[in-house]
Amino acid sequence: MVMDVVEAKVQRLYELAKKQPNDECLQTAVEAVRSLRRSRGQLQRGNDNYREEIKRLKAELTNQGTQEPLKKITSYEEFKEVVLETYERLNYDYNYNSFVPIYVIRRDIGERVTRSQFKEWMLKIRLERILSFYICDNRTLTQEEIQDSIYDDNLGTQYFFAQKN
Repeated sequence: MVMDVVEAKVQRLYELAKKQPNDECLQTAVEAVRSLRRSRGQLQRGNDNYREEIKRLKAELTNQGTQEPLKKITSYEEFKEVVLETYERLNYDYNYNSFVPIYVIRRDIGERVTRSQFKEWMLKIRLERILSFYICDNRTLTQEEIQDSIYDDNLGTQYFFAQKN
């Protein structure tokens, strides 16, 4: 229902912009909405691609018959190296335009580090300004994606995207 109201307002904005093509504020607002919709579409495609890749990898592991556990990450330095490699690979493979979802990084690293250690070390990476974290409208995310993102207890902020500095 909320999305219907938003969509109706966006359509009204488009109509006003068509009627008033010389109004720079309206034209700028329309371009901003279009840009956000393109970005949302890219993120959704990236998320869909990620899920398909996970399914493929799980099937591949099942077909191999043997599943060697991945090596656990035991130090912050090792974690930092793995996160940066993962960030670069995901950004390149899924064309995230430098805004890689944190939940995708978490899922890629998987059980190599505990959830609490992941959160602690990711916040340390942020404090060292290696990565910047960003928030988004979480209404477009699933509950699992929100849970796999990072919540900063000190700031009361939920972070969803990482960008390399």
